[in-house]
Amino acid sequence: STQSTGNSEMAKWVFAALSALCSAAAASTPLMISVVDHGADPTGQADSTLAFRAALSASTAATSTPVVVPPGVYMITGTLNVTMQSLMGSTAAAWVSDGSPQPQIVFHPFGESAGGSGMVRLGAGGTVHGLHVTYDWEGRAIQPIPPCIHMAEGDGPRVSDMRITGAWAAVSSIGNPNCGRYLLSNLFIVDAHHYGIAMGASFDFSTIDGVEVWAPNSEWMFANGTGILIHGVDGVRASNLAVFRASVGISLQSNLPGAPAHGVWGTFTNLITDYCVTGMLVNGSNTVQLNSGSFQSHESSLDVRGDGGSLRIAGSRFKSNGDAAVQITGSNIVTISGSGISRVFESVSSVPALRIGSDPEQAVTVTGCDVEASDPVVVECGGLGVSPTIQPLVCANGTVMLASNFVRVSRSGARVRADPGRRWGADRMRQELE
Repeated sequence: STQSTGNSEMAKWVFAALSALCSAAAASTPLMISVVDHGADPTGQADSTLAFRAALSASTAATSTPVVVPPGVYMITGTLNVTMQSLMGSTAAAWVSDGSPQPQIVFHPFGESAGGSGMVRLGAGGTVHGLHVTYDWEGRAIQPIPPCIHMAEGDGPRVSDMRITGAWAAVSSIGNPNCGRYLLSNLFIVDAHHYGIAMGASFDFSTIDGVEVWAPNSEWMFANGTGILIHGVDGVRASNLAVFRASVGISLQSNLPGAPAHGVWGTFTNLITDYCVTGMLVNGSNTVQLNSGSFQSHESSLDVRGDGGSLRIAGSRFKSNGDAAVQITGSNIVTISGSGISRVFESVSSVPALRIGSDPEQAVTVTGCDVEASDPVVVECGGLGVSPTIQPLVCANGTVMLASNFVRVSRSGARVRADPGRRWGADRMRQELE
């Protein structure tokens, strides 16, 4: 009929008009925005801060189109704001000892502020990915300045496939009241001086995976720094973490100065710390499960303290030199099973491998572990040495159960690789830096 023919023609016209509009929109919206197209200098000779900001502004106007950093070296002297956007370099990262194949940013933290600034202020839904950031302190003394990447507000930020070298703190969300669902993945943090990563309050599940904090040259990190700090997160999934040469390798805290009390609830797997003064510190009302950890420390490899916490550990290894490999104090529930606890270091005497306090509210179970020390007292419970031949054993007024552990005195010097002076190295360094 004439009417149906007219409707058909109208539908064809509407479809053609919509197709033309969509094609025009696609043509006007780029797939990505290059910082070079906005004036960034890939040779690193000229300051590219304004060019990066212009590209990010263009991204905002173009519905958060990804901002791409092509291969090269770029000088940045001020803070970049990234919210609901992606600032991206390489699609994937590879780590080599003295560099990386990623686009490199040489960051001058005092370029725009006499007190120092951070490189990226990351807002809700912001992503920084695939860049190598190197700090140029311009001959100034190492001092507290804002973190390289600050997850300052909002939730859902992501930092991935990054190498960050020489920052005071590399990545932090401290000060953000709820940095929920953050994702940190495949980060190589070299010679940070205060924190490798420092993550604060998060009221949603968050993820940390494949983070290495490696500080062979930072005396600040060894004297006073923390490789990985986690505070106040509901449901963190943390795996494949490593810290080398920090005062504290991994710190889980329910209380931070200036922040509401908020414990860490989460699971931790495949953790390694080496050459740290303290391997892992768990302080306060945290609910934590740890599996497959390996810790080698100058003093304690595991230090549990504070009140109201719950910690369950399986299949891990704790080795120390100068102090008890595992120390447990405070009113916490702690279960350790199927793990190794070792303090074989004859140069320091009268120190057990396992030391458990006498808090009347504690509930500690150690079972199926091999425990060794070079001191005759291998296990200290409630301030008293316990017999290695009597098990199961209840001690500390019924608050501690030791069962089915293999406890022995070992004096095999061949198993000790550290020199005696290492125990006090961090204390001397702290005095020199004060």
